[in-house]
Amino acid sequence: STSWVKDNKMACAGDKTKLLVIGTKQLRAAKLFETGEERKLKIEVDGIEVEATNSEKLLGLVVNSEMTWKDYLYGEKWRTRENFQGLMPQLSQRVGMLKRLVKIVPKARFNMLSHGLFNSKLLYCLQVFSNVWGFGLDDTTRRNT
Repeated sequence: STSWVKDNKMACAGDKTKLLVIGTKQLRAAKLFETGEERKLKIEVDGIEVEATNSEKLLGLVVNSEMTWKDYLYGEKWRTRENFQGLMPQLSQRVGMLKRLVKIVPKARFNMLSHGLFNSKLLYCLQVFSNVWGFGLDDTTRRNT
């Protein structure tokens, strides 16, 4: 693994690298664990064993081992610290803020604020979500993805 990183002229920090095995619970259990809690799949980078994780943040999106959006939408519940709050709670907070702002901000400015506070968060990576959920795709394209 370290030679692959060097051969491809990549830099990889062992203490920051995470292992995310994607698949069903049975597949992940078969790949990661033998009997008990001993890890079957071990990867080392710079002499440091890479930590296995259930989900990780990548370019602002939380990708989980089941390839669902629940951790991104509703937050990571399994982390004890550096927990990602989730998109839905963030949008809910922004709706509350906009409800207060609509009373005191002129309409033209409010539209600008709402686009900046709410729509920008909602529309981030819409292409990823639309491809997963099938929005905006005709039947032929949806079958081929």
